[in-house]
Amino acid sequence: VSSDIGNFLAKQYQARGWKVVGTYRQQKNLQGLNEKNFDLFKLDITKPQEIRAFISTLKRRKIRFDRLICSVGALLPAQDFFDCEFDQWQESLVINALGPLRLVHGLFPLAQKGAQLVFFAGGAANGAVVHLSAYAISKIMLTKMTEFIDAEYPHLHVSIIGPGWTQTKIH
Repeated sequence: VSSDIGNFLAKQYQARGWKVVGTYRQQKNLQGLNEKNFDLFKLDITKPQEIRAFISTLKRRKIRFDRLICSVGALLPAQDFFDCEFDQWQESLVINALGPLRLVHGLFPLAQKGAQLVFFAGGAANGAVVHLSAYAISKIMLTKMTEFIDAEYPHLHVSIIGPGWTQTKIH
């Protein structure tokens, strides 16, 4: 809920009476969210131990989901492949694809029958996005995994949305 898209969606769902469980990396990015109306958890998607602890907490609290929206994204490093630090390039893969996939893999047992799983991927599959290879390849991976998960688990409704240009921090 600390991304602009996640924050907007959390407010919309809460206004419609949904119970919203959200994660955030930095509390300063929780613009306008009244923590009393949400179950909010600090979670760094790049740290497997934090993902495991988050999943354990949800299991312990018997929290299940009808809709899981994963709007994690980071454009950095915004450099040509050979000009960037490889560790930073690899970290982008973790933020944009591997971390979200680790999270949904662990949360799968908490899915209600007919649950929906939604990812976001902007513009990555539409040709070479200069200076953004890590982001682009991550979102291509996430797109393919969406196809695999959707085919392998027909009772889970899986989709990936390309929101286009939006007025957000990432843009």
